[in-house]
Amino acid sequence: SYEKGLMTLLKAFVQVPHARLVIVGDGPLKAELTGFCEQNGMSNVQFEGHVDRDGVSRLIQGALSVILPSEWYENQPMSIIEAFAHARPVIASRIGGIPEMVSDGCGFLFPPGDAEALVALVRQTLAQPAQMADLGRQARQVALTTYHSDIHMAHLTRLYASIMAS
Repeated sequence: SYEKGLMTLLKAFVQVPHARLVIVGDGPLKAELTGFCEQNGMSNVQFEGHVDRDGVSRLIQGALSVILPSEWYENQPMSIIEAFAHARPVIASRIGGIPEMVSDGCGFLFPPGDAEALVALVRQTLAQPAQMADLGRQARQVALTTYHSDIHMAHLTRLYASIMAS
């Protein structure tokens, strides 16, 4: 859908034809997006459609980074947590709760809808794979220390205990 920013993503990848882009998911814009790719000769873009959890894990593990070009106010996107859990840095829009999740040590942020800024980050990513691996390791640590289910359960238990005590 429009608010996910996929057209911004495709406009950026027109300018980096040597970079491979895999898009996971399905929705009402699929025909428009595939048409844009065909019109612009974008053989570097692959539409996977709906992918099960194991398939998503395999795709993330094979990626240099995960890009979240959202143009709406997302709170805590699961795709960022999944990327971090797989030790992959995230390139994401600076909107909603995303900046709180993606710090300088775990990836990069760009203004929502700004394809040129995204192009610059994709080029940086491709030019510095060692730095991306370092960011991925940092992202994995964030996943373990912030988003792990045990950490979440401890926070939730403390919350419930404080509510019951009042």
